Amino acid sequence: PEIPPVIRLEAAIAAQEHSTMEQTERQLGIPSTFVCPECHGPLWEIEDGPITRYRCHTGHAFGADVLMQAQADDAEQALWSLLRAHQQRAELAKRTAQREAARERHSLASQMATRAAEHEADAKLIEEIIHRRRP
Repeated sequence: PEIPPVIRLEAAIAAQEHSTMEQTERQLGIPSTFVCPECHGPLWEIEDGPITRYRCHTGHAFGADVLMQAQADDAEQALWSLLRAHQQRAELAKRTAQREAARERHSLASQMATRAAEHEADAKLIEEIIHRRRP
């Protein structure tokens, strides 16, 4: 059986044989709004009969289900990073509030304590989102 042109093109991309992005774009499919979970480059959407695939210019390829899982993993990782950032900001604000209170700078200590409480509240919300999304 003859190999479909789109499959030959995808194989050339994967083998890094394709010369220009413009040429690839015209032949491969339509640009999607998604980015590659591996290299974060743009993905093209390729309709191949009943199957939709996504491929980037470096050759990474994904089915819709794999791409959705990769997006979910990226979102969870971002939430964990955001949680850590808010926890650290809360801890730093608390320590700063304690130092400022010890130096009798009560106005600044109060501002830092308020900031710490805000970051703790944000961290709690982020943690709830993380746990709500986990099976």
